[in-house]
Amino acid sequence: MLTNSSYRLLKKIRNPNYSESTLSPKYVTTYEKDIDMLTDKNFITYDITGYRKAASDYFMPEYSEYKITNEGIAYIQNKRKEILLRWIPYTITTIIAIAALVNSVFARLGL
Repeated sequence: MLTNSSYRLLKKIRNPNYSESTLSPKYVTTYEKDIDMLTDKNFITYDITGYRKAASDYFMPEYSEYKITNEGIAYIQNKRKEILLRWIPYTITTIIAIAALVNSVFARLGL
């Protein structure tokens, strides 16, 4: 199970214009822990996108980014489905209850 901050970070990483520099301060406080959790669950991968030449003639990774995996996309989709399946019945029953309350108030007032 992911924490709320990990889930929000996973959704941010899914965006194509994601960058670590654009994260708000609330994400920065738990960033390392959330990244570790997401990589442990195989929801994201660490991709090296560029290299630079180091002083002793070997190449070091310079540009890297996190990419969401298929498992991460599936987790987001399942989470959204669970939320919809949980809230749609509550919303419908609440609307019916409010309509019944309004109807009874109008009936008492004789309208």
